[in-house]
Amino acid sequence: MLFMTLPVKIKWLVVGLFCMHLLIDVSQINIVHLITITTGMVSGYIYALIAWNLHGPFAATKSFENGIVACASKLRPLFYKETARNKQVHKHAKVFDFKTGKPIIDDDEFMDTMLAKISLHGEAKLASGERKRMKRISEQKTKESHVKNHCGDS
Repeated sequence: MLFMTLPVKIKWLVVGLFCMHLLIDVSQINIVHLITITTGMVSGYIYALIAWNLHGPFAATKSFENGIVACASKLRPLFYKETARNKQVHKHAKVFDFKTGKPIIDDDEFMDTMLAKISLHGEAKLASGERKRMKRISEQKTKESHVKNHCGDS
């Protein structure tokens, strides 16, 4: 709803605003602004298709969108090496770090992932941050087990 008074679907509002910009730029012969607005909208649309697999609301564009998504999925392995472990971590993660875009996993999942990494590639392949986090988790678990044992003895 537009300002809670006019019931307008957002897809038609965006089309209307784009057409308004188009008409204003054409009538004022402002080609630079016309190209800028059009390029921005088209590149944002293509990016949403490629990066997020988001499809538009119009039925007429479904075949175009499916073609773009299919091409992107074929080209994705050339630019991004996704292993089975990465797919598994991304599938179960619910929280992501904004700076890196990597999933933030809880301590138990992290330890499982790191132990799998050690068994596949050896301990030498761990990054220093991974080693520090593993040590912190291990110390925390040790303290928790000492507290449980101490409270259980009383």
